[in-house]
Amino acid sequence: FTSGAIQLSHHKATKELGDNFMVTCWDEAGRSVSWNGPKGPLGTKSHPGVEVSSYGTSLVFMPITKDDSGIYSCRAGQESAQFSLTVEVPLTFMDTPPEQIGREYTDVTLRCEVKGGDKPVLTWTSEGRELP
Repeated sequence: FTSGAIQLSHHKATKELGDNFMVTCWDEAGRSVSWNGPKGPLGTKSHPGVEVSSYGTSLVFMPITKDDSGIYSCRAGQESAQFSLTVEVPLTFMDTPPEQIGREYTDVTLRCEVKGGDKPVLTWTSEGRELP
């Protein structure tokens, strides 16, 4: 993964909310590397945090949050490279019992509440057919 003398361990990643992840940037010329995120400069006390080691300067997501989605850039001198992170939020069924009982010939309200995902679409089916 090359962009001039700047190297990145990843250019693009899709991770789940709550995962831990690290992307490393290094400069073949040995210059110091800085990271910027969607909201500006990043450092050792920011989220994500920056860690410097003998093999490069890493951006550490521990844990990944929904707000971490975006474009990050590492820079050394006038050269830079970009990394894109997409955060997926798993679907969760909220307060939805798997079995709901109704009485024959009476109105029944079935509950289904979903949280997460990217604008989830609910579909109701009965005996294998989609309901309007």
